[in-house]
Amino acid sequence: MRLLFLLLFMLTISCGHEPSATKVGQSYIDLLNRIGKELTNDAENDVMKLIAKSCTKKVNGAVWFEKREEFLPQLLSTGQKIGHWVIHPLAIIPGADDRTVVVHFRVTSNNPDSWITMVILRFDDSLQIREIVEVFNKQD
Repeated sequence: MRLLFLLLFMLTISCGHEPSATKVGQSYIDLLNRIGKELTNDAENDVMKLIAKSCTKKVNGAVWFEKREEFLPQLLSTGQKIGHWVIHPLAIIPGADDRTVVVHFRVTSNNPDSWITMVILRFDDSLQIREIVEVFNKQD
């Protein structure tokens, strides 16, 4: 865990591009909260705006999907398992380049469990997320 935080610290030395990175990080949290609240396909237009067509997602080292069309179904599947959820942001940290942001948050749901999550988002010039690298652990 210390190594993860050291790597994140090294990644987060900002080069003055905080507004775009922070905006993408906050938009990601907002989208996850909307999906977690509704658990419907109603967020599809927001997904199209924020997520790049060829977006990939890796979770705890495993590839979960490799295209935007799989983003919403993957989250809705999670909702079937844990119920409605809320994202509680802990930090949004711009990366050393102007196209990366680290988002740290806690997830609570109808389920009595909660999770601590760290996500690295890499995005393109149009601020669409092209890569999601997520690590999470159940919080005790």
